[in-house]
Amino acid sequence: MGVGLTSIAIFPVLISLGVNNLTNGILNTFVVALVLGIALRALGVFGVLGIAGFSALAGKLLGYSVPMAVAIGLTSLYGFPGTMILSQEAAKGAGENPEEVAAIENYILPKMIVAGFSTVTITSVIVTSIIAGRIGG
Repeated sequence: MGVGLTSIAIFPVLISLGVNNLTNGILNTFVVALVLGIALRALGVFGVLGIAGFSALAGKLLGYSVPMAVAIGLTSLYGFPGTMILSQEAAKGAGENPEEVAAIENYILPKMIVAGFSTVTITSVIVTSIIAGRIGG
């Protein structure tokens, strides 16, 4: 569920690697990725919208509500401790008494913590493996 960023961000990376390979390294992967990022941003392609859209679709398939799915997907942007702080603040804002706050927090906090750790870890592993592959090659 929390692989929104990884799924969205991998396409420009793959394109950058492809361009690098096609040009036999004349156009560096990282330079191409930078140019793609600037071009996509200039064209109005926002990463957050991609994450939200992918998360909403994946969440529906997994039985989550759209708001919960999008919140889980967006954990890739802020990781820990942001996931914990935002979950606690959302529970405080939505709950009308201490019991409701605790129930809301107990429902969303575990999902957000796991998603934050897993998306940051998955993204780090993928990016590191790409970089390590380029350095060793």
